[in-house]
Amino acid sequence: MRLHAIRNAVVLVVALALGLVAAPGRAAGAEDPPRANEASYRVRPGDLLALWVYKAPDFNLELRVAPNGDLSVPLVGRVKGAGRSLEEITAEVREGLMKQAKLLDPQVSLSIREYASLRAYIHGAVRDPKAIDWTTQQQMTVSRAIAMAGGLSDDADPSGVRIDRRPGEGKGEELVVNLQAAMEGRGSEQDMPLHAGDAVYVPRGLGVYVLGGVKEPGFYTRRTLAGAATNIPFTASQAITLARGMAQGAQGKLAKVIRPAADGKGAPEVIAVDLAEVMGQGLTEKDVVLKQGDSLFIPQGEGVYVLGAVNKGGVYYSDSGAPLTVMKAVALAGSFADFAKKSSVRVISRSGVRVVDLDEMTDTKKSDASQDPPLSPGDVVFVPKGF
Repeated sequence: MRLHAIRNAVVLVVALALGLVAAPGRAAGAEDPPRANEASYRVRPGDLLALWVYKAPDFNLELRVAPNGDLSVPLVGRVKGAGRSLEEITAEVREGLMKQAKLLDPQVSLSIREYASLRAYIHGAVRDPKAIDWTTQQQMTVSRAIAMAGGLSDDADPSGVRIDRRPGEGKGEELVVNLQAAMEGRGSEQDMPLHAGDAVYVPRGLGVYVLGGVKEPGFYTRRTLAGAATNIPFTASQAITLARGMAQGAQGKLAKVIRPAADGKGAPEVIAVDLAEVMGQGLTEKDVVLKQGDSLFIPQGEGVYVLGAVNKGGVYYSDSGAPLTVMKAVALAGSFADFAKKSSVRVISRSGVRVVDLDEMTDTKKSDASQDPPLSPGDVVFVPKGF
């Protein structure tokens, strides 16, 4: 009887040394497995897992989940990883070690060594459209993602941010969030967490160029109005206010709104607005409601305005005392941009709109001086794009 007990004890010691059975306990300083993650976590492609087998250091490995979701475990083979819990994967690996490696009741542990990054895509009216990465240990919200994309551009309309969400292989859905409300502290729930694969689109809001006789020419949007309300009209007088008012010598009576044709090819619409009367006498009924793509011009001094498909639109002056011609004005504006339609340049003056063919002027064999008329102060040269 005593000999039988001694024999069993020797067998147990040998088995423990070979890692064939689970250890009943650990002495101080013994190797401990990595701490397991939450049972609710589902493994994803790209996760790096740490495999630990008690008293079998040759099996202690780091395993990367392949793009197809599989794990390659030595002596076990392919094990499905993506979409499963660590507990489920551990059970299959343990069973494989018993069958393939002939280990008897091995003690196996799996943990997450490195989380795969989650990715969403931010585009539209942000300063740096890009893919945004984060891990499952972080929370990525709409506002944080936009901040990582450089923030909103000047013409952004954050009241109608769209999220294209396509979970798995299922049918996608589009979510619309009012980030403007969250930014103003009246709808924090609108700044929702993003999911992997989301595509976030920030639309462009109503924006116009204010050029000429104003103190701060530039591009202004309805979002920059007090209160950032998107349901009120954006008028010419409001645009002037955003541009810090009219400059000295500005001819507010001769202000005009240049509105591109709907198809982008035809002659722009010219809308006269007497801003001196509107703003001086408070005649708001004579104000002009602006639309996307409008340009508001306030004549000043002897300048002419060049806009559209040129490299540097703006107001230009003659330095010789002689009137600028259309070709000279375009040259001052950095010449034609790509895809400029030189044959249909519009000259907008007090007397109306005239179309000139600057292709004729750039061809010395066909040069026609009538196509390069002199300009008057306040005239606008509009170069359309060709498609």
